[in-house]
Amino acid sequence: MRKYLLCFFVSCIIASVTFAQSCGVGNPIISNASTYSTADSCYAIFDLTVGLKANGGNKFVGISLWMASTYKQPTYSKVPDETDLSKALGTIVIDNNNSSLTPQLLNVFTSYPYVQGNTNQNVRILRSNGLVNRTYKAATDSFYFNISNIIIAAKRVTPTSCPVELLTIKGDLWSSNSGSVGPNTSVQCVALGAISFSLGDPLITAASRNCTIPRSLNFTIGTTSSTPITVTYDIFKDDNVLNTDNDPFFDPGTDTKVATSAQPITTLTAFSPYTATNVSYAGADQTSSDGKSKFWVVVYYTPTIGPTAGQTYSVTRLITDECPQTTPLPVKLKSFNAKRNKEKVLLTWETAMEASNSGFDVQRKIGNEDWKTVAFVFSKADGGNSRALLNYEYADVNLNKGVTQYRLRQVDIDTRYTLSEIRSVGGESQAAQLLVYPNPSTDGKVNLVFEDKNATHSISVSDMTGREVKQYRNITAGSLQIDGLNDGIYTLHITDINTAATTVQKIIVKKR
Repeated sequence: MRKYLLCFFVSCIIASVTFAQSCGVGNPIISNASTYSTADSCYAIFDLTVGLKANGGNKFVGISLWMASTYKQPTYSKVPDETDLSKALGTIVIDNNNSSLTPQLLNVFTSYPYVQGNTNQNVRILRSNGLVNRTYKAATDSFYFNISNIIIAAKRVTPTSCPVELLTIKGDLWSSNSGSVGPNTSVQCVALGAISFSLGDPLITAASRNCTIPRSLNFTIGTTSSTPITVTYDIFKDDNVLNTDNDPFFDPGTDTKVATSAQPITTLTAFSPYTATNVSYAGADQTSSDGKSKFWVVVYYTPTIGPTAGQTYSVTRLITDECPQTTPLPVKLKSFNAKRNKEKVLLTWETAMEASNSGFDVQRKIGNEDWKTVAFVFSKADGGNSRALLNYEYADVNLNKGVTQYRLRQVDIDTRYTLSEIRSVGGESQAAQLLVYPNPSTDGKVNLVFEDKNATHSISVSDMTGREVKQYRNITAGSLQIDGLNDGIYTLHITDINTAATTVQKIIVKKR
């Protein structure tokens, strides 16, 4: 697990960057980017993947980064020195000199031999956990080297604010074929401004998986831009390889593309997010019992204005929802609802067809507890088989004052099973029209569930000063996840667009 405090989380990928043929360096990737702050400094953290051709060249590869507002595009006839790196956030170097099979990250605090002991912050070496993974992609004859938790820093502009420029990064990638690296080492290849990205825009605000066969994916893409931007997306099946932090990571060398957007999305604004529902994907996981696969949603964006204009980067989000490891059963659940009535929660459901159905486990989850089976309801079908509509209900005594989640575990005669969608209900002390949980939040994420699934809502999130930090418009789904919240107290204003009725809710974020 990472040991730093996240102020927000988004993954950025630099994609489709072309380098000189003689260089053999390509496809730099930035992922798992985040920020945090201390009393006097602000930090950005991210993982980096660099692609190298599997040849005898590229013995040293360097990456130098600036805030985009201070980037000056140096001239690289040799390895950059202090003058070249004026106002740079830092540089990191990969030593690929010994063998293409055994690369290593130079000592992260003394990567430039000729600046050892130099305290000049313009040429300081970027901190990192080191080189954590290496993969090979035969199609491009390239190695991909993953560098974990690179940290860049900037001083606070005031005692209470960080420079917004730290969120927009621009950098160069250079390569040398020399046997050692020093102040006069020649550079064979440079990718000027190739590593360019903005933290937090665009962003994927929600992502989930439907387990009903054929399986599909849902996700929502948002932006901070008030004018329309254009994005596209791909979906990749994760290869289940973990880095040294025991976290999954997006790896273009081994993860498999299983879906892509049919056409560019051109209407995305801060007031009009894009929601993709029931997106199908290729592969055996569509119809088999393998329900444990994870999927990366990768959204590509090329800014048309500003310091990073023309450079494509991406945001990613990992979908980890698992489906039960069983062949789906031919039981069609037409509806499933949960509604509180004082100290009881009434669960009702209807099946359109049943085959070899034994019955239903009614399962309940409170807070961070595990799912618990509170009852078993036998099938009403003769022998477990029916093509008629069958109605079921169960009243659960529930005195919980917070949010309770319910689901059905449908079990057939052979003990195979499938899980229903989840329904959430509040305690007696909570408003019936809206559920907000968890509250307090320990990870910066808060879920909203609306009782009226057909209503359209507008949601505003304000901090303790009254400043609006997030806004969602024309939300037609029955639920919404708000994420990326820092520690503090926030006020939610939820407005029903049709009735103009507004609900106000306080939430607390206190990260562990």
